[in-house]
Amino acid sequence: MHRRQNNKSVIFSVIIFFVGVVFLLTLYRQEPPQKQLSDLLIGATSIEQSLLNKTAIEKAEIKSLAIADVFSKQNLNIHINNAKYNIEMGIVSVSKINGGIEIKTRAWKNGQQLGFGSDGSVDIERFNIYNPPVLVDDPNGNIIREWDNPITGEHVVRKLREDPIQAISDSLAHAISVVGKEGSNIIPGKVGNTTSTFYPNADAESTSVDGTARRNGITDQGFTALRAGTGNTSVDAVADYLTVQISSLSTTDFWTTIGRSFFLFDTSAIPDGDTISSATLSLYGSTAPTNDSTLLNATDRVVHVVAATTASNTAIANSDFEGTNGNTTSFGSKDPGSDFSSWSTSSYNDFTLNASGIANISATGVSKFGTRFEADRANSLTSSWQASKNALIWNYFADQTGTANDPKLVVVHADTCATPGGARCTESFTTPGYTEWTVPASVYSLDVACWGAGGGGATGATGQGGGGGGGGGFASTTQSVSPSDVIRVYVAPSTALEVSGATSTASTTAPTRIVGASGGQALLAAIGGLGGRGSVGSITANGGDGGDATTGTGDESGGGGGAGGWAGAGGAGGDCTSTTVGCGGGGGNGGGAGGTNAVTAGTAGSNAGAGGTGDDGTTAATNGGDGSHGGGGGGGGDDGRAGANGGTPGGGGGGGELNGGTGGAGKCEIAYEEGTAPTTSTVQDEEITFFE
Repeated sequence: MHRRQNNKSVIFSVIIFFVGVVFLLTLYRQEPPQKQLSDLLIGATSIEQSLLNKTAIEKAEIKSLAIADVFSKQNLNIHINNAKYNIEMGIVSVSKINGGIEIKTRAWKNGQQLGFGSDGSVDIERFNIYNPPVLVDDPNGNIIREWDNPITGEHVVRKLREDPIQAISDSLAHAISVVGKEGSNIIPGKVGNTTSTFYPNADAESTSVDGTARRNGITDQGFTALRAGTGNTSVDAVADYLTVQISSLSTTDFWTTIGRSFFLFDTSAIPDGDTISSATLSLYGSTAPTNDSTLLNATDRVVHVVAATTASNTAIANSDFEGTNGNTTSFGSKDPGSDFSSWSTSSYNDFTLNASGIANISATGVSKFGTRFEADRANSLTSSWQASKNALIWNYFADQTGTANDPKLVVVHADTCATPGGARCTESFTTPGYTEWTVPASVYSLDVACWGAGGGGATGATGQGGGGGGGGGFASTTQSVSPSDVIRVYVAPSTALEVSGATSTASTTAPTRIVGASGGQALLAAIGGLGGRGSVGSITANGGDGGDATTGTGDESGGGGGAGGWAGAGGAGGDCTSTTVGCGGGGGNGGGAGGTNAVTAGTAGSNAGAGGTGDDGTTAATNGGDGSHGGGGGGGGDDGRAGANGGTPGGGGGGGELNGGTGGAGKCEIAYEEGTAPTTSTVQDEEITFFE
């Protein structure tokens, strides 16, 4: 046994040397350069000009970079007074995210600080704005939009100016007015979960669209028949158009037009596991609405949000009119008043979505909403027919550059297990390779754990058995963090026969290694591999050593070692030095050893996999069991058969005469829960006031 340990140590040292060389080469690997704003604005004198001939996705990226660049030149922290929505904002940070910007801010209304979150206790809320606006209306603006109103024939001129700070100020202040809570239970320094604002793509669209479809100009139908018919006109490239429409014909009890609008938002940026607590669809009124001679009564005139069924995510077709005909569930409503004067043309009209509306939001793709008058939605016209009258409501649609008045969807969402009263969150990383993970809002401490990969079982020389692979090591620690910190996780892949397992790690981007769990060793021929070591962490445990095989004329093979875990070292694989059977693998996470000169499998530790049984000369060896806290080692082979595979994470492969078993892949876990910031900060260095 003394000679065996020396052989293992020498070979293990050689392996560690080569692993170190590979690791150093990895550290010096060059990352591709990030796009800079200057690269995207070559030859352009304004953001507006730089967007020409760009796709919707490219436009969003350019605008986001430009906004982040503008804010970076301010003397942050900035205090902004937004007179339009009577909101004050103390902006803590502005950063570029994929397709948008992230802003962390405090907010006040009428001198009283607003809280965020379900209980209003959040001091600093995180706002993500996707496809952000950069234009604002200005009667003296030099950016001109002109069109003829297709209903009234009026020539419309809209003047805008490029002002990213005010555009974001308006967008942010409106979102705050929707989600902020007045109260006194704010916890200083507490950073909230995310409020995301989404805008549709303007023409030409890449992922989403807005527009209108109508059944228009019909001359021989009552209301029910008109409503049930097919659409015959649609638009999706206008800046100002109908939200909803019902128009009557001059012929008694005949109706000529019903119009419905569609608002699609790419909401795939919402994390799949997040719970949405509230959502608001907001439409900014444009042309003055009309309800000729009170054509629609108090019941029929109410505007409802419903689900939209469209043939495409990037275009509105005539057929979308009848496609949405059966969508009658109301997601939220607004009464525009008897003369429609309650429909604002100087601010957003907000529709607070109910549970059905929230359920309509997709975290993986496009969320589709439509608008209908109540008479159309319910197919229950109660208003008296009047000759040649119109009920028309208008709103701004997505502008080609993006204005602070474009349609928007404001969504408040959070990781369920990170919210007050929620369960503790655990993120498991099992896909081999590198993953970057961002610390959620209000999280200040992580428990990080990793398992190294198991070593592959050895293949014996002809007529001889192979040694089992060592189990992967284990390491864990508690790490202080801040929201938005990035943790880089590396998961070691499964290991082929006679290959030592790689180390699983978790590091900051500095880089500073938080946790490192070495892989199990693999040796040649009959000697079992050493278990991996938990090299970096406050709690460490070794993987179980792989079992030795017979030498000389025997072909019985050693079992793989079990992975280490919180409960202790993995069980050693069974040694097969004088037997006629393959030996069992060790159990994971403090589990038992495989049988010495016996097929017996090592018992499993807590939440771990048991070892696999050895080959008894008739029945092949079995794989080590998988377990959340450590995999079991594979059983050793016999009579020319292969060793069995180690379980995941980190079970060592069993040895074999034909082939050794594969070592189980590594794994990392990050556990966390919502907490309170350890320190507080104040904001109000520079003041910028915007007046309408």
